[in-house]
Amino acid sequence: MNLASILVSPPKGHVWGTGELAATGLPSTFFEFMDKVLTKESVSLEIGIGISTAVFAISSGNHTCVAPDPNEIERFKDYARNNNFSFDHIEFLCKKSYEVWSDLKGRSWDFILIDGGHGFPTPFMDWYFFTQGLKINGFIIIDDTHLSTCKTLKDFLIEEDSWKLVPPFSEKTVIFQKIKDFDYNKEFNQQPYILERTASLNKYKKLRDFPGRMKWKLEKFAKALIKPGKV
Repeated sequence: MNLASILVSPPKGHVWGTGELAATGLPSTFFEFMDKVLTKESVSLEIGIGISTAVFAISSGNHTCVAPDPNEIERFKDYARNNNFSFDHIEFLCKKSYEVWSDLKGRSWDFILIDGGHGFPTPFMDWYFFTQGLKINGFIIIDDTHLSTCKTLKDFLIEEDSWKLVPPFSEKTVIFQKIKDFDYNKEFNQQPYILERTASLNKYKKLRDFPGRMKWKLEKFAKALIKPGKV
């Protein structure tokens, strides 16, 4: 089984409004990227299940798939059996992502795909908890960035110098490479995305010395209230 075969005959694991099984996934160029960078030494994590799971199965040596619907997992296993490729190296966690945030804490990943829940705040929380284990130079794919939640996450990461947006490019899907350690507990005055989108903070520019500026303004205000000759 190879990528070309998967794209010609992809797994159909999702049931949408019509009640019919459907194959869903990323733009094909992103599957090509995955197939190129993943190796048998790669350790990968996927939030969601679909065509991407088959690509991870043939390309990644150690994969974890988090998907809450047991029927979708069984359909994928049937697809693998019918197409003669192994899923022995895949750990299926039949749970929602928030149920495994603590379970997967401490693990290290070379590649992460976030394509699970898209409602607020799930994409942000998945990114926060799981990418703390993403290795330097590792990759994360965020799908469905046409939705405002995922687009906000994309726009935030574009502003951060620890994350590099890499091709292929799409309005629906993005890939970031973690190029250096990221401080997950930075305050707002250290986050360009927040500063640039908060009008009341524009006058402070980068606000690197925000506490000092505020102290100076408060002292100036206090002096203005105290008239000469009075305490």
